[in-house]
Amino acid sequence: MVTYGNNQNGLWIKFDDISSTSVGLIEYKDNTLYFWNTSGYYYRLNLPSLTKAQVTFSDQVEQQLLFVNNNNGANVGTANSEWIVGTTSGEQINGSTGNDRLFGGAGDDIYLLSRGDGIDTITDSSGNNTISFNNSNQSDLTLSGNGNRLEIKYSNNDSVLIDGNISTFKFADGSLLTQEQLLTGKAITLTGTAVNENINGFASNDTIDAGDGNDTLNGNAGNDSLNGGNGDDRLNGGDGNDQLDGGQGNDVLNGNAGSDSLNGGGGNDTLYGGDGDDLNNGGQGNDWLQSGSGNDTYRFSKGDGLDTINDYSGANTIHITDASASDITLTINSNISSDLVIGYSETDNITLKAYINNYVLSDGINQTANEFLTGKTVTWVGTDLDNTFSGYVANDLMNGGNGNDTLNGNNGQDTLNGDGGNDTLNGGNGNDILTGGVGNDLLNGNAGDDIYRFAKGDGIDTINNDFSGNNTIVFTDAKSTDVRYSIEKGTLNIQYTDVDSVKLTGFLAGNNKNFNLQFADGVTIDRATLDTTVGINYWVKALVASTNSNPDFKYIFPSESPAYLLDANGQAPTWFSPFSQAQQDFMTQVFQKASQFSALSFTLTDNASQVNTVASYRNSTADTAYAQFPSGAFVGSDVAFGPGFWFDPAGSWVTASYPHELGHALGLRHTFEGSTIDSFGTGEDNRKWSVMSYDRTGMSFDGSFAPFDVAALQAMYGINTTARSGNDTYIFNSTEGTFVWDGAGIDTIDATTAAQATTINLTEGGWSYIGDKSAWISKANQLTINIGTQIENALGSAFNDTLIGNDLINRLEGGAGNDTLMGAWGNDTLIGGLGNDILDGGKGSDSMAGGAGDDLYYVNESDDIVVENQSEGNDKVISVMSYTLGENLEALTLAGNENLNGIGNILNNILTGNDGNNTLTGLAGNDSINGGAGNDILDGGIGTDTLDGGTGADTLIGGLGDDVYYIDNVNDIIVEKINEGFETVNSTISYTLDSGNALNNLNLLGVNNINGTGNVNDNLITGNSGNNTLEGRNGYDTLRGGAGDDLLNGGAGNDTLTGGSGADTAVYNLLMMNDKTGGNGVDNWTDFKIGNTVTDVNADKIDVSDLLIDYTAGETVTSILDYLSLTVSGNNSILSIDRDGSQNVYSSSTLLTLNNINTNLNTLWDNHQLIVT
Repeated sequence: MVTYGNNQNGLWIKFDDISSTSVGLIEYKDNTLYFWNTSGYYYRLNLPSLTKAQVTFSDQVEQQLLFVNNNNGANVGTANSEWIVGTTSGEQINGSTGNDRLFGGAGDDIYLLSRGDGIDTITDSSGNNTISFNNSNQSDLTLSGNGNRLEIKYSNNDSVLIDGNISTFKFADGSLLTQEQLLTGKAITLTGTAVNENINGFASNDTIDAGDGNDTLNGNAGNDSLNGGNGDDRLNGGDGNDQLDGGQGNDVLNGNAGSDSLNGGGGNDTLYGGDGDDLNNGGQGNDWLQSGSGNDTYRFSKGDGLDTINDYSGANTIHITDASASDITLTINSNISSDLVIGYSETDNITLKAYINNYVLSDGINQTANEFLTGKTVTWVGTDLDNTFSGYVANDLMNGGNGNDTLNGNNGQDTLNGDGGNDTLNGGNGNDILTGGVGNDLLNGNAGDDIYRFAKGDGIDTINNDFSGNNTIVFTDAKSTDVRYSIEKGTLNIQYTDVDSVKLTGFLAGNNKNFNLQFADGVTIDRATLDTTVGINYWVKALVASTNSNPDFKYIFPSESPAYLLDANGQAPTWFSPFSQAQQDFMTQVFQKASQFSALSFTLTDNASQVNTVASYRNSTADTAYAQFPSGAFVGSDVAFGPGFWFDPAGSWVTASYPHELGHALGLRHTFEGSTIDSFGTGEDNRKWSVMSYDRTGMSFDGSFAPFDVAALQAMYGINTTARSGNDTYIFNSTEGTFVWDGAGIDTIDATTAAQATTINLTEGGWSYIGDKSAWISKANQLTINIGTQIENALGSAFNDTLIGNDLINRLEGGAGNDTLMGAWGNDTLIGGLGNDILDGGKGSDSMAGGAGDDLYYVNESDDIVVENQSEGNDKVISVMSYTLGENLEALTLAGNENLNGIGNILNNILTGNDGNNTLTGLAGNDSINGGAGNDILDGGIGTDTLDGGTGADTLIGGLGDDVYYIDNVNDIIVEKINEGFETVNSTISYTLDSGNALNNLNLLGVNNINGTGNVNDNLITGNSGNNTLEGRNGYDTLRGGAGDDLLNGGAGNDTLTGGSGADTAVYNLLMMNDKTGGNGVDNWTDFKIGNTVTDVNADKIDVSDLLIDYTAGETVTSILDYLSLTVSGNNSILSIDRDGSQNVYSSSTLLTLNNINTNLNTLWDNHQLIVT
């Protein structure tokens, strides 16, 4: 608030909110007095004709104001310290003695200073102002900074503080200096305060420290050092090579001209280097860095944050002081921008708005951009819009996102992912990985060994023009058995689901030529195998030279030279002459003949320069016939004949040559121009087999094409589907090669008259043969079906035939012999006939009838039907899905690794599981069931069944009948109820017969040292060739050790022991304390072997140590006579025992009979065959 008025002393003014130290500027103009504080706030007082005023400020300081103008003279000051205020006109202002503050106001003011004037302050920002030193010269001056102002000391006690603009300095000797001249080469230090200030440097080399507050620092001319300190500051270096340090806060640094050093410090700073070779360091925070012309350096360190460089001029350098190459990540995220982002720690990165020429990392090595990018990976992240990416020399990883994207890898080992949308992927140079993703994509690997990846659901994709390298197509989730191949107009179509496919354009002519296919089931198919699989035979590869697939041609017999034959002067060649009408009629017939077997069409035109136009004329100067592309861009093909090639059309050389030259125009080459691998065989390189040959043997004069030409043109352009459209039968039994082509209908290849085993392949391009396959298709008993022809049925011979179907609904009949019938993709009918046949319907819902003989069926679909009549052999089904054997089928094998189930029938079945977890059920019959790998459940059902779980933890259920089990896993479980039969267990591991099951016998298998233990039943336990421990437990058991050193423990009951080969031991454990034999019963040993156990490896032993009570070991047999006795009875020796040797508590009782052995106790003792301790 301000109040003012007049009293006896004149005008008085009082401020309640402006202190004497906060006054920034006082102006008097147009009878209005303005008071500005340092924060930009002001008061405006309407006071006319002022000469002086007494002002009281809010800090109670009183100050005399004197107002000067041209009317009241220059020397207005007194000896007091006054504030003198100028007006809008240029005045001379003289503060006189005292410490005065001088406000110049508008206009070009002159400040008069003399020795003895004291310490004055000039505040004047407008006009071209002058300080005139009345009695001082330049040599008397001392320049320095005082706070944020320039201080000029001109005597020991006199100085002036300049807060504003002084243009000229005038000295007592009359010399004049501009401010720039005065300050050049000087070093001035200016210091700010904690408030928000504007601090302006001078033409000198200034040092400005702003301190706290949101300050604006202007270095102006000179090599200045500006320090913003705390607060959000603006630092402007001005001219010169300046050093700017923003300090803390969100600062704006502008180096302007000169080679400046800019350091943002803390906060989110903006650095403008300006022109010159600048060093820009954003410091901590997310900074924006930009420079003008010049070769600039941008310096970063870990912890600097997320920075952006925008510099389009000069050869610039990024220097990351503490990052190595392994720290670097490169990303372009088009969700944000199309800029390259260089990451150098988890939290730090640099966004490039423009190209940077050089890079320096912690190793100090200067790299060009190409050197820096080489070997690294740039990750591109697309949006859902239509993105266009163009890669670097680095290894680009591009993710297009949804949208129709164009991804160009250019150089480097690139990975291009189209993601969603119909994308175009161009790998460029390098070994690239291209994944189109969902959508109908176009993929071009270009140079390098490229990998194309496809997955189910990707759509209809096209690979175009991958001419070089060894390339691979990877189907990530499709098996080799899922794929169908076809050739359409020179393009290979790989169908891997009903809606997904990959097309390789120009495949016949060598585009996309070096490919391997890799499938999810581990199968790899190379190009040679692929050619055979899809029916691209040597005669097609040898002839096809063009990638053109457009069958719609135009033709013209020009009456004058086409425009493209004219010379530079527009003159027609002298050798050109048109065809006669008779010649044109013959040529037209040739076109018609080509259309009869193919999809080619020829339309007369009057424009020779149209695309796909055949122009035919005579060359009157050369005795040659030729076809050529016209000069310039491809528009068609010319066919020209010299005079020596033309006379009467009927039977002349030209009638045979025109199909040859037209073949060139359509994209065929000479028979001798193919590779060695694709060359023709003996007797094939002649006109009988191809009009493209130079050998006239078999030449036709009616304008027809030969078999090889027909096959090649049909593969390139398709077949005429209206020709041969009935239900045709082609007899396969010829003295030379047969080429089958057919337009439509239900057609059959019939080999019933063949005198040898026949292979019939109904696929397009398939090679069939009677007897052996020849190296050359033209030989006897060889047959091929041209690409584009679809044949449905095949009839075999009376021999062992192989019939192969295609994608259609086939009927394959093997006839007599052991035939193999393979149906492929349609809903096929396979009839084996007599013999042991193999029937595999392939994909589709197939019906298979093997007929008489032991037949093998492959079931691939749930709708497959197997028909087998009674007494037609022992038949087997192999299934890739759960299956139940139908009537009259004996065996079932599950294939693959899925968890499938198999069920038998009332016959004696053989059921075999796969690698999955199977449930196999035998039902009635004496079944043999093997689980294979996996944790299987086997249920034998009624009958004497054999159950072998195979590897895994299996559950074996025998059911009614005397069943046999095989055990190989400690977690195998046998389920057998009481009274369901007499059961046997065969085990490769130690096994105990479960007392809860009605298990009787146990056989140990293999050579390992394993053990077998019985249950409460009367068991038969048989060891293997290892060292076994056999334990009978309860029941009257029979233990057979077999080979090896076995321990035989019959347990309770009267048991029979047979040790077999090796040193075996009968072991008696104490089972009942108060029993005479310890609960063991009376046993028989059938093959006890007498011998000294030290020297005889087959000498057996008897161990009764656990039964004897208070026995004291001795060295002679007498020590045991009270406990053991051995008597001979007939051919046997009977061992009896008195457990305590006293004949009181335990009387002597028979323990063991040694059959067919007459011996005594002394002998056994001396042989060490008794174990008593």
